[in-house]
Amino acid sequence: MTVQLSQHFHLSEFVRSDTAARMGIYNVPPPEVIRRLHMLALRVLEPLRRAVGGPIYVSSGYRSLALNREIGGAPLSQHTRGEAADIWSRAVDIVDLHSLVQAVVPEWDQLYLHRGKGFVHVSYRVGNNRRQVLPDKET
Repeated sequence: MTVQLSQHFHLSEFVRSDTAARMGIYNVPPPEVIRRLHMLALRVLEPLRRAVGGPIYVSSGYRSLALNREIGGAPLSQHTRGEAADIWSRAVDIVDLHSLVQAVVPEWDQLYLHRGKGFVHVSYRVGNNRRQVLPDKET
């Protein structure tokens, strides 16, 4: 998919899934979800990329309901609505990335550090963001 969500982020980064490919799961978001992914990229990931000074990588973005079930995701996961991404960077470690979200991103919904899997989960909802820091996950 070549849809450009923002200056540095493409839709393909948010829909890529080894599990979906292996299981033959259709993981293409509808237009309203693409709009939410655009806002997540624009409002959260672009400011974060500027602060980091280098690329931010998406390890998990959009998940269709079937994919979310297959991987054991939370039934009401923001990933299924295009409101969340699990991210990491080569430029800073995940602890610093987690802190940078809080320091430089004006508006985000939920945030947690997943030490066991090596990523930061961040979400964004259009209109009503809680700036809720959830407990770190180890496994």
